[in-house]
Amino acid sequence: MALAPATTGISPDIGGLNAQRSATGRVAGTVISLAALAALAAGAVVRHPSAPFSFFVLSLVALGTGVACIFVPWDRMPARCLHAIPVLATVEVAIGVRLAGVYGDIAADYYIFVVLFAAYAFSSRRAIAGYVFLDAAATGLRLFYADPHPTEALAATMVRVLVLVTVAGIVTLLREQLQQRQGELTVLATHDPLTGVGNYRLLTERLEYEIVRHRRSGAHLTVMLLDLDGFKEINDSLGHLTGDRVLREVAAALSSTLRADDTLARQGGDEFSILAAETAPAQAERLAARAQQAVHAATGGGVTTSVGWVSAPTHAEGPESLLARADANLLHAKAKRGAGRGAQPELVG
Repeated sequence: MALAPATTGISPDIGGLNAQRSATGRVAGTVISLAALAALAAGAVVRHPSAPFSFFVLSLVALGTGVACIFVPWDRMPARCLHAIPVLATVEVAIGVRLAGVYGDIAADYYIFVVLFAAYAFSSRRAIAGYVFLDAAATGLRLFYADPHPTEALAATMVRVLVLVTVAGIVTLLREQLQQRQGELTVLATHDPLTGVGNYRLLTERLEYEIVRHRRSGAHLTVMLLDLDGFKEINDSLGHLTGDRVLREVAAALSSTLRADDTLARQGGDEFSILAAETAPAQAERLAARAQQAVHAATGGGVTTSVGWVSAPTHAEGPESLLARADANLLHAKAKRGAGRGAQPELVG
């Protein structure tokens, strides 16, 4: 079943991914800024002993980092740039723990925010595990500092590492479950529940994207509508269960004729549509013939189909005009050949 453009190249969801990356960067900036402000406030409160001046300087640097993350145009930067945030945050926390002196154990709690961000921002479990390992190693650096109670320091480090692993694991699982559920809802919203192919919403979304892409490349784009001849008689004489089975067989047959970057949708009733990328008129004629043959073979010759198609930029430009012209060509084909006899695709100039 052809439901999505090729995963390489530009995705129709790229705008959403950019917006998500931008939101992720702002979340990180907000958390870092709040953490820096909290560190400044805590440093101002303690008195015996007081926090060193260098700790305040580092907290101000961290505050600047957070503000910068809020205003960085993440949507115009590669996704890998987000990896700079947990790395930089880990370094700043590690230095802060060292500068905090006797208050280092309190400062080390900031590692939790780093792994929280990693588990939230990245989908790769390997990347998340890498950041957990990085922060766990940074946590263990405190064991090398001068400490009058090494046993207590070791115990505290082990507990802190366990907390980091647990927090990262829980957040990762919750995020993955949420993303899976969102994916399921997206499929329900954009696919026909009976046949499993796309619906009209998916068709229009892909059509808008493909028109923009093909305008840049100068290639042809074909929109094809197919209507099953005499389908009402099948429902009336054999029942709706048989009609549903026929629709599923037709959808499977049409899917088998398409490429991975084409889109098949059921627009409703017995009408299907094909969005064929990089397809010129001569190729569209062959695709229409293959689609008719596939439907005929899948139904044992019991169902024929009428076809109407248009090609952009030859015949139309916008989504509405493409669909309207394809629908007009479909009606012309049915009227010329007669419903129930099948029809070759006709072009209306």
